[in-house]
Amino acid sequence: MVRDEDRAPSFAPTPALAAALAERGADRAHLSMTHDAGVATAFVIVESAGAAAASEGPASARGAAMSEARSTLASSPQPGLPAAEQGSETS
Repeated sequence: MVRDEDRAPSFAPTPALAAALAERGADRAHLSMTHDAGVATAFVIVESAGAAAASEGPASARGAAMSEARSTLASSPQPGLPAAEQGSETS
């Protein structure tokens, strides 16, 4: 993670990031971070301006990205959450 001149966070351009984006058919990632009362949250938006995204339409690409993000979050350990609640979603 790096910060620009306005201190906005972003991902450092690395070969690993480029490979991860290419694997998903994406070409850029946006990062937003916040914290309060000892809890930190980060949001990542991954997008593509490529022909594949245009042919599927924005709603289809967005839906696939959201599905992948939910899957990744559900399988990630969540510090501070009891083991019984790890991976469970709330509405």
